[in-house]
Parts: sequence; C-alpha cells; structure tokens
Amino acid sequence: MAFPGQAIDRRAVDALLDEHRDTPLVAALFGRLGVTSARDADFSDTRIGQPCTYAAGLLAAWRQFGTEAESPVALGHSLGEMTALAYAGALD
Repeated sequence: MAFPGQAIDRRAVDALLDEHRDTPLVAALFGRLGVTSARDADFSDTRIGQPCTYAAGLLAAWRQFGTEAESPVALGHSLGEMTALAYAGALD
C-alpha cells in the first residue's frame, strides 16, 4: 500500500471522509476542525489538509485490506510516511 504526501485527489478524499464521517477517526477529525463535511475543510491550510489526507489514507487502506492485515507492506512519501507507519502498526 502506498500513501501519498500532499498530491491528492481532493474529490476522492472528500468522498471517503464524508462516507465514513461516523467512524471515530473522522468524527474526531471533523470535530477538531469544526466542520461537518470534508467539503467544508480548507485544504489549502496544511493544518487541515494534512490530517484529512492522513485519515483518508488510513480509511482507504482499511477498506482495501482491513484493519488487521497480516504483515502489511506500506510505504509513503512525505506525510505518507507517517500514514504508512500508522497503518503498519508502528504508531498508535
């Protein structure tokens, strides 16, 4: 699984986050950002765009491989390195 840094498809991230808005990860993220939809988030502000990209990366991996994948192979670039570490279980 490869995780991006900041070069993302905004529409895909919006759709993924909004689809999972009731999961604890996205609910906490939206609460912290003070938004009810990803479309309301200002991705030009890296303090907002990066956490949204991180959450969307984890959601995409969990959807594809599950949350308990055996020996996940994960890599990333820039911010994606942190997402890869979290997915692989190296970060809580």
